[in-house]
Amino acid sequence: MLVSLCLAVALWPEYGDAKQNTGGGGDLSALRLTDLGTLTRAEGESFQGLAISGNTLVSLSNKGIATLYSIMQDGTAKRGITFHLASYGGHNHANVASFGRERYSKGDALPLLYISQCKQSKGEGTSDACYVERITPDGQANAVQTIILDNHDKYYGNAVQWVVDKRRKMLVGFGNTINNYDKANKFRIMTFRLPKINQGRTVVLGEKDIVENYLIQDYDATFPSVQIGQGATIVGHCLVMPTGVGTEQYPSVIYSWDLKRHRMVSVRNMQDKVPYEFEDCDLYDGRLYIQCNKGASGKLLLLGAEKDTKR
Repeated sequence: MLVSLCLAVALWPEYGDAKQNTGGGGDLSALRLTDLGTLTRAEGESFQGLAISGNTLVSLSNKGIATLYSIMQDGTAKRGITFHLASYGGHNHANVASFGRERYSKGDALPLLYISQCKQSKGEGTSDACYVERITPDGQANAVQTIILDNHDKYYGNAVQWVVDKRRKMLVGFGNTINNYDKANKFRIMTFRLPKINQGRTVVLGEKDIVENYLIQDYDATFPSVQIGQGATIVGHCLVMPTGVGTEQYPSVIYSWDLKRHRMVSVRNMQDKVPYEFEDCDLYDGRLYIQCNKGASGKLLLLGAEKDTKR
């Protein structure tokens, strides 16, 4: 499947020639949305995590079904092979995907992939784990490591999600303290040093491993307590988070949260253009690719600015 790209887009601030003092995430309000076309569901499951390394885009579906795409020179995405992750099963929602820094072997084409299980019910002895897998362009997947947050219920009432901060070698956990709909809910962010593969097949993150642990509402009281978080990626030192399900009550909104300064850089309500569910996102060549669910199919969107030909 070749996904069509309507117009070219340019680099986000901080990734262009001129850095801007915007917290590294850029101003979301200045970015334009491009519809890249319809996605076909893998085995009928909903779209969830998305991650990009080089020009390879991996699209995940519920249960841990992976489809690889090649991002072409003009920005289009060509669909390739579909396969099951090593963590495939009813216990894995595969809600967020993030490529890390390490490669399992020196010659591997892709770095290790970090997958958020994002399940409250325990499956195979884990709950809300971060699965680390070695995947290959020909559709092989092997389990490498499982990362678990100790005393999970102390911090999160709903599923914790994970994203890799590759520049700072950190693992960021984020999610609700109660659930998506409780008015007393808060939104927690925790950071840990990214575990190395040689630390073992199972890594349990305990209290001593916490680098930061705080609530967004402690710094920004305007951040909604009723919050349906979806995926995320890190741009500069900002956590860029698509949220909502595309309804009037739970609209499609993207937040850019400064992890360094603990402040909101930008908020973009996109309900008028995206009246369906945001999922995960990642950056490629300064362009934000966003995977969405839309009825019986899905959408791949692109968020970026007009290309500056003077650069």
